[in-house]
Amino acid sequence: MTSENPVPPRSQPPGTTSENTEPAAGAAQPKRHGARPTPLPAAYQQTLADYITALEQVPLAADTRRTYASRVRMYLAWLAERPATRNGDPLTDRRARDWAVRDYRHYLLREADPKRSVRYVNNALAALDDFHVRRGLGKADVGREDIPKTAPKAMNAPAQIRWLRAIEDWPHPRDRALTLLPFYAGLRIGDAVALDVPDVRLSARKALLIVYGKGGKIREVPIHPQLRRPLTDWLDARRSWPGATQRAPSPWPPA
Repeated sequence: MTSENPVPPRSQPPGTTSENTEPAAGAAQPKRHGARPTPLPAAYQQTLADYITALEQVPLAADTRRTYASRVRMYLAWLAERPATRNGDPLTDRRARDWAVRDYRHYLLREADPKRSVRYVNNALAALDDFHVRRGLGKADVGREDIPKTAPKAMNAPAQIRWLRAIEDWPHPRDRALTLLPFYAGLRIGDAVALDVPDVRLSARKALLIVYGKGGKIREVPIHPQLRRPLTDWLDARRSWPGATQRAPSPWPPA
C-alpha cells in the first residue's frame, strides 16, 4: 500500500517490497541501481521526445507509458548502432521497418547480452507496434514468439505453514499486510502496492478491497478472514505516520 512519507530503513521478509526514502538535505545522493537511459543521437532524441509527448495524450497507465518509452529508446539506440546494415529508413519506410524490427527481434533473442526472454521480446514488439502506429506506419509485419507454458511452483503445506508463521512473527505491520495480500487475496504485487487507505473497506458486516486493474478497471475482492487482522494492524499503525491524512496520487490517468 502506498504512503507518501519515508520510514527508517529496515530489513524485510522475503516477498515484500521496499519504499524509496528521501535523503536529508545536503546528504549524498544514493547510487541508483537501475540501468542508465540508453544514449541516443540528436535526431533520435527528438523522435523519442515526440513519441513520449504522444503517449501522454492517451489513457494508458503511467507504468505502461514508461515501459513503452524505454523499449522504444532501446530500439532507437540499436538502430543508431547499425546504420550501414539497412536499405531505407525504418522510421519512414514500411518495408525497411519490417526488416529492422525482425532483425531487432532476432538480436534480442539470440545476440543481446544478456539474451532476452520470449515474454520480454513480445512486450518490446508491442511497444514498437504502438510507436509505429503513432508515426503513421502501422504495425510491423513481424510474428510473435510462443511463450512456453510452465506450471507455477507452489509451496507445499509444510512450507506454507513455516512461511505464514514467519510473517506472523515479523514486527512491521505494513510488511505483513503487503506479504499476505497476494496469498489471501490473489493480488499481484503491483496491485498490492497501489492500494490506498480508502481502497480497504472494513466494517463489522462487510470487508472488501477495491482493486484498480489495467486500464483503470475496478474490481471488488472480498477480504479473507485471515487478512482482516493484518490490514487492521497496518491501518492503525499508519495513522501515526506524518502526513498520513494525505491521499497518494492515483497511478491511473483521469477518464
